Amino acid sequence: MCRYNITKTRRILRKNVTTTTEYHTKNCGVALNPDLMCPDTRVYSRIYWYPAKKTESYEVVKCCPGWSNYVINVGCTKRTQCDYVLPQNDNKMCKLIRMKYKAYNRMYYQLTTPISPNDPKRTNLDVIFPTLNQTTETVLKRVMMDKFTSHWFNVYFHGMLKRNNVTQAYAQQTFKQLSFDKIEDYISVYEYFIASLKTNPLPYFKVPLSKPELGIVYGGRWALDKMFVEQRLAGLNPMALQKVTPTGDVGIGFGKLMASLNKTFNWNKAITDAVGRYETLETAMAKGLLFAVDYPIYHDIPHVTDIMDLNSTDNRNMLRSTSPIGIFVVGKDANGKNELKIAAIQMDYQPASKVRTPKDGNKWMVAKAFLQVADFAVVEIYEHLLKTHVRIEPICICIHRHLPPKHPLYMFLKIHCRGLIPTNSYGFPRLTNEQMYMHRLFGMGHIGTLQILNNGYLNMKWKDNDLLVNIKARGVDDREILPYYPYRDDGKVIYDIIDSFSKDLVDLYYKSDDDVVNDDEIQSLVNELSADGTGTVDSGKGKIVGFPAKLTSKEELSDIIKQVIWLVVQHAAVNYPIMGYGSFTPNMPTKLYEDPDHKDYGKYLSMLPRGHISVLQTFVTLNLGTMRYDKMFDYSNLIEEGRGKLLVDRYFQQMSKEIQPILQKRNEQRLAQGHLTYPYLEPKWLPNSIHT
Repeated sequence: MCRYNITKTRRILRKNVTTTTEYHTKNCGVALNPDLMCPDTRVYSRIYWYPAKKTESYEVVKCCPGWSNYVINVGCTKRTQCDYVLPQNDNKMCKLIRMKYKAYNRMYYQLTTPISPNDPKRTNLDVIFPTLNQTTETVLKRVMMDKFTSHWFNVYFHGMLKRNNVTQAYAQQTFKQLSFDKIEDYISVYEYFIASLKTNPLPYFKVPLSKPELGIVYGGRWALDKMFVEQRLAGLNPMALQKVTPTGDVGIGFGKLMASLNKTFNWNKAITDAVGRYETLETAMAKGLLFAVDYPIYHDIPHVTDIMDLNSTDNRNMLRSTSPIGIFVVGKDANGKNELKIAAIQMDYQPASKVRTPKDGNKWMVAKAFLQVADFAVVEIYEHLLKTHVRIEPICICIHRHLPPKHPLYMFLKIHCRGLIPTNSYGFPRLTNEQMYMHRLFGMGHIGTLQILNNGYLNMKWKDNDLLVNIKARGVDDREILPYYPYRDDGKVIYDIIDSFSKDLVDLYYKSDDDVVNDDEIQSLVNELSADGTGTVDSGKGKIVGFPAKLTSKEELSDIIKQVIWLVVQHAAVNYPIMGYGSFTPNMPTKLYEDPDHKDYGKYLSMLPRGHISVLQTFVTLNLGTMRYDKMFDYSNLIEEGRGKLLVDRYFQQMSKEIQPILQKRNEQRLAQGHLTYPYLEPKWLPNSIHT
């Protein structure tokens, strides 16, 4: 029970009496003296009633907020059931409960204030983006105590511990028997770790490319130029390919590209050889057939000391990482259909760099490896870590800060954030700290990793990950020019479903644009996230450039929901293929070594990292690319509100019964045609959140 001092003001009628006395004379009526006059006094009274206010104070004892059903000598016995409604439609008591919940959550969910990029005290180990302002220990304790996340946490660490045990067992038994001077030794590492997944009794750890015919490991497929090209379209990094155009308004400008290319190399011959007919750079560009892969964010990347494979038996020097440029052109396949082909690779972005073509034998293999090293680093740190994990973290933090459990959108959005914050808190330092995974695996080390993160963040905008915006900006949206591009085509199917779901979700709870405008919880959420937010001490702390600081329509709100869920899909596209492509060192090495017997690029295998790096590489890729805790839209059992439960179940059924067969059939056709398959966006492999 709670004691309240109540002050009330009520309206009353007050009485006012006005008295008037009049003095007169009159004949006294005496017969003997008819002229005698007597005084005549008259008194008049008038009563008036007028409205007034009366203030009264008193004390009452009644149920505390959130409780009802008072029983004498017992107290209040029932919790008040607040409905899933917008804040402007809630009752006074439930509004108070919402405020208390948000105040409690904000004590934990706080964004850091990162150091300014221009601060003279900033070091190359500082990050310039906001994260959760809590220690990893505090985060993990909270996750374990929260019934919504505790099971995910148990699964996550079960998988990690099992992989640690598998790695240690391999190092003690099989590893010492391998010399890593033949391809079979690298295949052995891959097979051992894939086999370990089959011994895991939990259903959360599976990979779609376990069959030999579906991947690039067996039969030397990893070394084929066709597979190298198709990894730009269906591999770990489908985000790098750009069309070369005259102005650069779309894709990469021809003039900008030419400024980086070697002027002495015969580029026209390379293009002609690739397509099997006379073609020049200019004519290919004019026809819309010229494409390039360049990594500006990797230019002049720092180089650290090798700390992994240097030992008494391996005295090779680690080669510096370069930022190669790949030149691609659309030709014809055996059936006369358009097919992307690789023409040449320039070994670095400087014009004086050497250029290799498919006719250069082992030097060509090395050139592809250098490009793969750069591609691997960029996709993992820029496309994956920065543009999905780092991008969505402040969004998930602010969802908890501004939306209480009874906000209709909270029950959906929290599921699409499950696992993200603890994954970032635990995983980020293990990737980026000195002596940790990026330092041990890549030549750029932790210094180059943080440079990519910070430089990439400076230029990152809200719509960068939007599928339609991205593929149009890169000039890869034309299906006639590029008929095979699984990321684009399968992504569009999922994108449309998410777009439809987001609109239906908003329509379910918002009847008009005014409902969005008057939802102060949503408005405070976007105001804190947007770099343009103003008005409060928290405004703009999320630092998301291009994110709206105020919402004026249902369309704007549904677009934000769509983009948040799409970030999960984008993560699936740039994370889960790592097990199929990044776990096999010959296909995607993390660094290369000087061949001691052949200074000018000798045998390709002799330049690869040896066993220590290969085992660590496969271990890390398993950590990243094997856990899927749930399936997209499978959470109707977690939605308490009836209309929302029906909505999400309808979309889960659509994903399972309509979309899954469509994408599965596409992959069957791709396999039959000799292409790489792309199962990563099939609904059965697509989770609800970024949680690994």
